[in-house]
Amino acid sequence: MRWSHAIAVLLLLSLFQACVNDMAKVNRIASDKEASREVVKNVYTTYSVQGHLRAKLRTPELVVTTMPKPGKEMPSGLEVQFYDDSLRENGKLSAKFGFNDELHNTITVRKNVVVVNVKGEQLETEELIWDMNKHILYTDKFVKITTDGEQLFGEGMEAQEDFTNYKIKKLRGTVKVDK
Repeated sequence: MRWSHAIAVLLLLSLFQACVNDMAKVNRIASDKEASREVVKNVYTTYSVQGHLRAKLRTPELVVTTMPKPGKEMPSGLEVQFYDDSLRENGKLSAKFGFNDELHNTITVRKNVVVVNVKGEQLETEELIWDMNKHILYTDKFVKITTDGEQLFGEGMEAQEDFTNYKIKKLRGTVKVDK
């Protein structure tokens, strides 16, 4: 009988030992920062307004956060194609990083930002902000705009959200002038 009691006690002790948790790990998992973060891989999504396709987005990684700043981060880059009412592509955007700030209704893209509009004009910059409330794109960073036969440079720019009309700040470059 003594051996069976000793084995039972040893089994109970080993069970209690197996149930020990690393409190630092438990606290990290349960923290607000970790609990408010979701990571989604290989995202392909479409955006529509009143049933009309407006854009398609691809990103290798989407990080959705609720705290401390609610939004969607695209730390591995993104590509977006924009569409008109006839479902024709009328622009595209690519960047190495993006963040959709849901509190301020803005999207900020950074690192090797390239935007091409329906006219084939191309904007290159290191940061671009889309204010969805005001329907504008803007930056205070260096910009390069390439059009048919022109290259324009500046420090800062503001444009309509479809990048068809724009104002370049501190403009320099070669500009065509009609006689």
